[in-house]
Amino acid sequence: MAGDQIDIKTLRIIMIVLCFLCGVGMIAIGVTNFAPYGTADTPIRVMLSIYYILFGLLAWMGELPVPRLTQYVSFMRSYWGKALYFLFMGTISLNNEVVWHLVVSLFIIAVSIFYFFMAFSFRNRMTPEEEKLSAPKKSDSQAKQPEAKAEAPNNP
Repeated sequence: MAGDQIDIKTLRIIMIVLCFLCGVGMIAIGVTNFAPYGTADTPIRVMLSIYYILFGLLAWMGELPVPRLTQYVSFMRSYWGKALYFLFMGTISLNNEVVWHLVVSLFIIAVSIFYFFMAFSFRNRMTPEEEKLSAPKKSDSQAKQPEAKAEAPNNP
């Protein structure tokens, strides 16, 4: 029965691809709203289009293995954070009249449901591989600090 289960690396690759596809979809919705046939005809829709682009970039940034970037989007390292983020992205983009925007929005909501399923299934904040990568490293000064306190003499 071990062959029936998906290994964690394959699952992780699937999740990365889904996250990047959601980001591409949001950026595509934002960019096409500015096209001549687009729906960015009012200031509110212009702002929403800018948000779509920024949220798509944020989805990409959350998947990049750069610790400097992921420290600002730490909620994207948990299944719950990604599920809520994609649910938010999918629902704000449902307001469009263009059919393929609706398809992209429903895809993003489906990815959100997938991440909710992952959150309930694993109940971990991160996968074990991600925990190893994001574990805080002690600097030399932090490692020597407890030793310095132990060497201090006790004066009554």
